[in-house]
Amino acid sequence: MFVAYGNAVTQGSLESGFSITCQHGERECTGNIVQACTVNHVPDMWSQIYLLNCMASDSSPDKAGPGCFSQLGLDYSSVQTCAEGEEGQRLHFSQWRGA
Repeated sequence: MFVAYGNAVTQGSLESGFSITCQHGERECTGNIVQACTVNHVPDMWSQIYLLNCMASDSSPDKAGPGCFSQLGLDYSSVQTCAEGEEGQRLHFSQWRGA
């Protein structure tokens, strides 16, 4: 199972509120959220691996999602909605529990 979390530090809980500080800053946290949303919204494992590799190898991994999805002819909109909303925050939090 892929866990998009790295050496982040999580404080708090889902119930009372939480904060996540990523080792390499906010861009890493954004990338982690996009990757967690990708795994959650793309059912095909081959596509997941391709997309995660594509994003991780980009010079701006936190912004690479649309281009990587386009390479496979996939729609990025559900992942973008996830990453920009509460679902993405909850998935990032749950990665801490899975790490």
